[in-house]
Amino acid sequence: MIAEEHNAKNREYRGIGTGSGIAMAKAVIVHRGEAAIPVITLEPEKIEREIARFRESLFISREQLLKIRATVAKTMGEEAAGVIDAQLMLLSDPFLVDETEKLIKLKRVNAEHALDTVIQGAIESLGESKDPTFQDRVHDLNDIRGRIISNLLGLKGQAIPMPEEEAILVISHLAPSETAQLFGSKYVGLVTEIGGFTSHIAIMSRTMNLPAVLGVENATEEIKRGEEVIVNSMKGIVIVNPDEETEKSYNKLKSIYIKRRKLIEKYIPKKAVTPDGHKVSVGANMELPEEVPMAKHFGADGIGLFRTELLYMKSDKLPSEDEQFEVYKNIACQIRPDSAIIRTFDVGGDKFAGILTHHHYEPNPFLGWRAIRIGLEYPEILKTQICAILRASNFGNLKIMFPMISLPEELKRARELVEECKDILRERGEKFNEKIEVGIMVEVPSAAILSRKLAEMC
Repeated sequence: MIAEEHNAKNREYRGIGTGSGIAMAKAVIVHRGEAAIPVITLEPEKIEREIARFRESLFISREQLLKIRATVAKTMGEEAAGVIDAQLMLLSDPFLVDETEKLIKLKRVNAEHALDTVIQGAIESLGESKDPTFQDRVHDLNDIRGRIISNLLGLKGQAIPMPEEEAILVISHLAPSETAQLFGSKYVGLVTEIGGFTSHIAIMSRTMNLPAVLGVENATEEIKRGEEVIVNSMKGIVIVNPDEETEKSYNKLKSIYIKRRKLIEKYIPKKAVTPDGHKVSVGANMELPEEVPMAKHFGADGIGLFRTELLYMKSDKLPSEDEQFEVYKNIACQIRPDSAIIRTFDVGGDKFAGILTHHHYEPNPFLGWRAIRIGLEYPEILKTQICAILRASNFGNLKIMFPMISLPEELKRARELVEECKDILRERGEKFNEKIEVGIMVEVPSAAILSRKLAEMC
């Protein structure tokens, strides 16, 4: 019965689509195996030698990652290479290094076991959080643990097999260094069991224009080696063993996508100008700083809309001013001399459940108590975001956009909050763009009707 299910046509699996387009090829399955970690009790006179061995493995690991980073920067750009920086930082993390050496001394155990114990403790504490950023940190810890222990044991590690014909790689997870190996290979698509929209795999697959579907549960068990696989990164769908009709349909979709892509590439160097000579600014629409290089590649005139909702939705806690500042600063530095319009949060009251003192019942929350209306009722939440944007404006041309404005009174109060935030930063001695532009998104009927009045207030 199980064999029949595995041989069934059009088996469909869902995950998080990233990368670009559609890929069709036979599957290459990679099963992960972990090295057996020895537990050795050391003689007192061997402790210092063991610490030296541990430090040597850190040095070797750093040299390996620096070499990989340089290769990635050369082939895929600095932004893709930046995802390896997190692992480089871990190699000099005081907690990781000091705690491992402390265990070697106090417990008189070998470096492999000490490191494994320290990292496992860190992973367990991070594993309690649902924050995707923390989950990415867990993957980094696992990857760096595997690298250091492999170097301690003198192992070369499990290499990703490189096919001679086009193939889809199906694997539990990939380290940044392994993801970089796919660039220029015969792999035309990727399916993983682990990984989210903000993970390093997602970032690098988008940079490589590699169709990928991440977070497909039990993919390495459900998909068999040599099976035909379709990866639809646009919808986050993986189809295994497609029938003739499905394959024909996807071949047609793939052909359409390739033609559209070529057409877009053709127009990249051209400016948007109307027949009567008026230049039109075409900005990119995005929600991750990692998308900036792609926007620049396609010739965007800056960022027309940067959605900030992801900052509020990735955790059970509100993002701090410093957390937001780092994101907005990253965008400002990447996009300059062009501008980036940062839209303040546009989420409903359900996101702030447990933080707000009361809630509004609404038959249609998409047009009700959300976005600027929450911000004006709870100004401290909005002021935290405005302060972060203002601070980042010192590093590039940022602008502020308020969503869901429907009345002049709302815009007036929002602008007053901007001035209050400027006063706060002046008291702190923080630099910012005193003349930062402020605008609104016209998205409700009253704003359209009152557009002339609202425009005068911007």
